[in-house]
Amino acid sequence: MDLQNKTTYNPAYAPMSVINAIPDSAKSVLDVGAGPGGVGRVLREKGFSGRIVAIEPVAERIASNLIYYDESYNCFIENFKNIEVFDAILLADVLEHMQDPWAALIQLKKLLSEGGSLIVQVPNVMHPDFIVNFLCGAAQYQPAGICDITHIRWFNRLSILKAVKDAGYEVNGISRVFKTNSDRDMATKPCNSKHLRLKNGQTNREILVPAEDRADYLTFQYVVQASLIN
Repeated sequence: MDLQNKTTYNPAYAPMSVINAIPDSAKSVLDVGAGPGGVGRVLREKGFSGRIVAIEPVAERIASNLIYYDESYNCFIENFKNIEVFDAILLADVLEHMQDPWAALIQLKKLLSEGGSLIVQVPNVMHPDFIVNFLCGAAQYQPAGICDITHIRWFNRLSILKAVKDAGYEVNGISRVFKTNSDRDMATKPCNSKHLRLKNGQTNREILVPAEDRADYLTFQYVVQASLIN
């Protein structure tokens, strides 16, 4: 079986944390690794009338939502030859699937308009779904989520910030996406303990982490907003 067939795709999925980060001033959007096309669908439902272009290597994934895009290219970003520039470039859970995400970030610079926004979302390798599974569990890949079988690169807060900065962007902000409201509360509310017990529901294994770093462990995904350096 082809590796891509071992993963699952939700046709209704839309990365709202990325969509909500698109500046109101943006008139054009490049959706890199568009998947099921949730970005285009939600943007049109929200009344976005600007240009939306998708890059999605597997044509059948985006087929049902293709009507929401002005154009769609069935290729990898490395083979995208368009010289058009965009006010917002989205990479929603894409970099972790790429052989060379650092080169892709550099390549995208020429497609970002002056004053435009690069918006990158990546899963957090420090989340217990990953570390408890792979460091003290069954080390099982999954058809979706942080342990998705097609993930080949891994990022935490520091490494994704470094990747974006090293590619020549100015980081304007980073936000956290939590898997549950209880994780959000645990990460943001005061904690009197020195350690936090993290448990993985799939393995029932637990680890203790420094409570002062709890936000970096409980974050499920990071969303980085960046722009070209003037």
